[in-house]
Amino acid sequence: MIEVKRCEHSELTEAMKSQLADDYLDENDAPVGLYVVGWYDFKKTPKTLKIGGETYENSAEDWQKGFDTQAKSLSDHSRTVKAIVLNASLPANLRD
Repeated sequence: MIEVKRCEHSELTEAMKSQLADDYLDENDAPVGLYVVGWYDFKKTPKTLKIGGETYENSAEDWQKGFDTQAKSLSDHSRTVKAIVLNASLPANLRD
């Protein structure tokens, strides 16, 4: 199962658990889930992100660390959850 969210989604930090793990994986007895976040440096992108009590700076690399930690906490003997933060930003020379 795959769940995809944009970086400014209102339930970005909750949906890995509430949608992917608790709904899609549990209800379908699926053993593997992938949570994909499209990250881009955009004016609506949060400057920091709180995941599990930790604060992560606004970068694809920092967000990857946070979502990896969350995915690990949702994985157990019956399911594996992985996260990918995809840096979809325009190169600096193409931004306005």
